[in-house]
Amino acid sequence: MTNKRFEAGVMVVILLNMIAMALEYDKMSPTMQDWLDYVNLLFISVFTMECFMKLLALRWYYFKEPWNIFDFVIVVVSVISKTALTEYAARQRNPIQTDNAVLTEELI
Repeated sequence: MTNKRFEAGVMVVILLNMIAMALEYDKMSPTMQDWLDYVNLLFISVFTMECFMKLLALRWYYFKEPWNIFDFVIVVVSVISKTALTEYAARQRNPIQTDNAVLTEELI
């Protein structure tokens, strides 16, 4: 029910995403980690747009196809995961001071 070219394009993006995931290794340089984080965000954006485009085109029929449901769940989990990790990283860089931390600093 979807366009063959659209599906082929999505498959190419999936393959590129797999290659990007395969590039990750232990003790990567911060530059490489930043680059892979950016690429991962790009892929999440592309897959989210694909999901929305299909939802707009297929409406409720979208949820009758098991692969579409799988894609939808993966997109939602990816967006939630990226949002949570981004929030966690931001808090690690700028921790919120609690009363105990302020008291400890005053004692020093």
